[in-house]
Amino acid sequence: MTKATGREEEAPLLRKRGADDQHAPPKRPKLEAKTDITRWRLKDDDSRHTWHYLEDEKAASEWPQSYAEKYYLNLPLVHISTHP
Repeated sequence: MTKATGREEEAPLLRKRGADDQHAPPKRPKLEAKTDITRWRLKDDDSRHTWHYLEDEKAASEWPQSYAEKYYLNLPLVHISTHP
């Protein structure tokens, strides 16, 4: 309360500084909305791993996903058949 007005003063708005966000987890990109995760492939060149996105269906059929790629992409590891 101030003496001059007799009213409560509002606290000033505080701005976040970049250093305050150091411990916040990073925001996760929404890749599923933009890419088909069944087209990602992991290439191993002498223990250097790189991810590659296959643009067309022909390339995807010529280089099928491995179990490791499916595991890292959180895809089912077994094919689920709808036939009895």
